[in-house]
Amino acid sequence: MNNVPSPQQQTRAVWTGIISDFAIAAGKGAVGYFSGSRALMADALHSAANGLALLAARGPSDTYLSRRFRKDNDHNSDAERMGAILVPLLLVMGGLWMSFAAIRDVFSRTPEVPKDSALLVVLISLMVKEAVFQYHARNQAESSRASFQVHSRNHRTGIYASMGVIIGIGLSMAAPYIGWNALLYSDWLMAFLISLVVVYKGLKRMLEALEERDADLPPSLEHSADYYDTIQRVYGVITIEELKVHPRGHAQVQLDVRVTVNPKITVWEAHEIAERIRKLLQHRFVQIIEAQIITVPYETGYPYKSNYDLIDNDLPTLPQ
Repeated sequence: MNNVPSPQQQTRAVWTGIISDFAIAAGKGAVGYFSGSRALMADALHSAANGLALLAARGPSDTYLSRRFRKDNDHNSDAERMGAILVPLLLVMGGLWMSFAAIRDVFSRTPEVPKDSALLVVLISLMVKEAVFQYHARNQAESSRASFQVHSRNHRTGIYASMGVIIGIGLSMAAPYIGWNALLYSDWLMAFLISLVVVYKGLKRMLEALEERDADLPPSLEHSADYYDTIQRVYGVITIEELKVHPRGHAQVQLDVRVTVNPKITVWEAHEIAERIRKLLQHRFVQIIEAQIITVPYETGYPYKSNYDLIDNDLPTLPQ
């Protein structure tokens, strides 16, 4: 029996983790706002940051459906790159606002005891996240291990954050019973600490998105104009019929070039032109590890003819 999950199952598992993180974030944020728990609101931002990290870590097999979507929607790539930077920026801003609000409230007013619903939502979210994590673990393969590792780290840090929220809310709720009012600030303290973690994750994701934006630039788009300009400088080249760039390893490419030359020159002279092109390209561009140069005779084609053909052919050069 084949126990290897299919690409569809792997995709479904990853997207289940992503959607659950954002759904949990929305639920925590709403309940945290109405229950008066800043720690739960900060934990909502943390869950959103985890969902964003998992969204960015989708592996090749994890994106079975998204690859097909992107293939038909290549014009959306710029918007996706911009969104990959703006969303973490919003998380950073939210984390900074939450941390500053916690500090401001410490010096401006007396904290209130969070409602019981805040503690209940944290416990429910822990059970939901554990169930989703186990589902992802059962439906991950070697090709999707990168996304599962991200989910595993997020799951671990999410548990730590939720435990911190439980401690903060629990101490705040226990303060009136033990008569120690300083414990009322526990919820705000946890909100401040979790907000710092959110800011760190948001900044980290922004830097990764910027690096991915530079790395995703195809070599053919990055230096194609320079390649064309270099080839056209070689004496004997008439036109460049074809130029293909193939990635070969990290920051290395191979070129396939087809140029036209004077049809009256010898094969040896055409070979020398190809060698000059190859050496000049590899000398000017260190990323080119190999260049395949093909030379073909230049043909003007109908209705034009070269002056050499006029000697042996009396047919008109223009249509009658």
